[in-house]
Amino acid sequence: MVPENETNIIIESKGNYPRLFDQPTIDFLNLVLQSAFIPNCKILSAFLITLPSLGKTTYLEITQHLDFIQFSNDVSPKPLFDFLDEVERGKKKFLVIPDFISTLAHNRNTVDNTRSILRSMIEEGFKSSDFYGMQRHYSVPVKAGLISGITVDKVNENTGKWKSDGFYSRFLPWSYSHSHPTSQSIIKDKLDGARPIKEIKFTIYKNPVEPTLDELMKEKIKVLAYQITQDKYVGAVYRPIEQILSLVKGNAVLRESKKVEQEDIDKITLLSLWINRVQNPI
Repeated sequence: MVPENETNIIIESKGNYPRLFDQPTIDFLNLVLQSAFIPNCKILSAFLITLPSLGKTTYLEITQHLDFIQFSNDVSPKPLFDFLDEVERGKKKFLVIPDFISTLAHNRNTVDNTRSILRSMIEEGFKSSDFYGMQRHYSVPVKAGLISGITVDKVNENTGKWKSDGFYSRFLPWSYSHSHPTSQSIIKDKLDGARPIKEIKFTIYKNPVEPTLDELMKEKIKVLAYQITQDKYVGAVYRPIEQILSLVKGNAVLRESKKVEQEDIDKITLLSLWINRVQNPI
């Protein structure tokens, strides 16, 4: 039974999730992960932004078994360059950091250098470094996605700085709260000692054909891109256009369709309820 909540958000059941309220977040993460394998699509990066103890780490932990994921509890420039070496070799596509707050606990120079490398990595690609003992010169800029979780307070604390240097706009923000029925269901699982989230598996197609889209779909993608800019950007909508293209094409790939259709637009429109910092309940 679909949990009811105060905003009456309807979650469509596909019948493959132990707990239906997990579906939006898992679907979103699945689309982000799929983006790395679609020809001519932007590799997406995402922040899970919630109040403490709402399951961000639990969701991210289930990515660990994927061979193209580097899962790390912390990162600084030296291990980050080692990760980029693996990306260049074609072995890794994403860096997953369950709690981004850990990366902010280093000294200011380390934090700023790490953010600078990440900023390049998830957008234009990282080309070279002359840091002593960490020299790197890649023949082709190395690109990878970053997926991490952070609390509402910490992202608020850093948003000004991250917006000013373009770091924040490189991410899709995924935020949610828990409705009363969802909270009761989670409490029951804990009392019963159940971990149904562990049953969830991602579906990833590593060699898909890039889905095509007609003029009508292009117009609808443009509308969606403007909708997700409200909380994230002031000005140009170019980056959101690329992000929405990756999401809708990813959904088409997961449907095993060769073209983007209305159901892909509908799916991303539904998910856009949480692609913001409004903390809509699930």
